Amino acid sequence: MKRNSVFGNAFVAIAALFFFFGAVANARAGDCTIDLKVSVTQLGNSGATGHASICANDEGLKVNVKAKDLVPGNAYTVWFIYFDNPAACATPGCAPSDLTSPIPDAMHPNLAPAGAFGRMDSAVADEDGEARFSAKLQDFKVSKGSLIWLAVFNHGPASTDNQERARQLMTPETPGLGAPGLGLLVRKGFGAGIAVFNVPS
Repeated sequence: MKRNSVFGNAFVAIAALFFFFGAVANARAGDCTIDLKVSVTQLGNSGATGHASICANDEGLKVNVKAKDLVPGNAYTVWFIYFDNPAACATPGCAPSDLTSPIPDAMHPNLAPAGAFGRMDSAVADEDGEARFSAKLQDFKVSKGSLIWLAVFNHGPASTDNQERARQLMTPETPGLGAPGLGLLVRKGFGAGIAVFNVPS
């Protein structure tokens, strides 16, 4: 009887732990004021697929991408692109040009492109052509009606040279975005896929 009692108490304790951690997990899962999931669409004929999600709350923004049908062994980066007010874009629906113009000058020092972007994460696609990317943007605020793009760039076979691989995994390798920091003379980073989030107004 005593042994059965001990096992019974242990079972109750374990069940309580599972219930507790399950409740915590559910609370965290429901802690998004903005919770969106979309598919990754290929760019060009890359064949890239997958899905992406964003979760915004008072602490900032969590972003996840699972990309599939990539080229095994190739280096990839994901770029977080944010348009706070899509109506301010020169192109309806916004376009890459809305990330680089207008350019401020002495007469108009406060001019700025409608969009802002930065590196989110990077990886080398595994043998199955898959890669996961994630980021936590602490204290990032998402406006209602804003537009978020997650752009997946393919940088070709991952280099065995550490300096070259650093450029592959840390820069867009696109001189038009800002040479030489964001790309040298020859463009080596090309769009492979994109996930588009239209944040509800």
